[in-house]
This record gives sequence, C-alpha cells and structure tokens, in this order.
Amino acid sequence: MTAAEWAAYNQANTDRLGWGWSPIRSTAAYVPAVAGKWWTSGGSPEIRQRRGRVADHVGRIMETELGERREGNGRCTACQANGEECWFYSTKGSQQIAKPGDACACCRWAARKCSGSKRQPAQKKRPRSRLPPPRPLQPYWPGGGPPPGAGGDGIMA
Repeated sequence: MTAAEWAAYNQANTDRLGWGWSPIRSTAAYVPAVAGKWWTSGGSPEIRQRRGRVADHVGRIMETELGERREGNGRCTACQANGEECWFYSTKGSQQIAKPGDACACCRWAARKCSGSKRQPAQKKRPRSRLPPPRPLQPYWPGGGPPPGAGGDGIMA
C-alpha cells in the first residue's frame, strides 16, 4: 500500500450516506456499504460475524450521517495518542439507534476504554450474605404474659 492508499484506508469518506430518520429507534443490523476501509476489514464475513453489533455501530458511525467527527482536543485520548480520526454518534444520531453507547468508533473496534464515554466504571459490590439478618431475641411467654408466681424481680416468696 502506498502512503496515500493507507491514508484513504484509515479515513472516513466526506460524503456521508443518508439515514432513514424515524421516531422509532432502529435495532436492525447494518452492513457497511463502503469497501476498502478499516472498519469493513475487506468485507470478511468471518470478522463481521465475530464483531456483530460492534461492527454495526462502527459502520453506522463511520459511513452515515448519524456519525460526527471530533477534532483537536474533542477527540478521545486514545485517538489523539494513536493519530486516529475520532468519530462518535451525533446527539441526533444516537436517538435513532437502540442502545447506541457513547464510545468512539475506533475504541469500539479495538475494544478499549474510551475517554469520550460518559460511562462510569463499575463499582465493586460488597458480597451479600444469603441469610437474612438475625432477629433480636425477645422473651416468649405463651398466653401473653409470665406464668403466675414468677415475679419481675426473679425472687419467689
């Protein structure tokens, strides 16, 4: 590959594919339509099958008008460090997709943590006991009270 071909392989097209805007969030699979890009991986069905929903999201972000490019310091730290384009779902675009997530396309594909994500790390949960807490001990007197002759002071006459 020449340097120009490598650059074209790593960049999204400026011409964005249209999206059928709808009030209902899409759950349909998306098959990338642009060939010869890093997210299509040569159109390999094996990679597409292994990546599943990640490939669907990345394809939508990188090819359609649902994605938007972030420039400069708006990019996530991983994309800045690796010199990659940083594409996220736009605010309107994320409202078109069921469970859109908020990581950029490169971080989704590489399965890495994205600094642009608003998602908080999972908190460690304390293990819960399977047993209910013990009840406090209470005196049990059948019939509602102490037996006759048992005084409250413990002395019998």
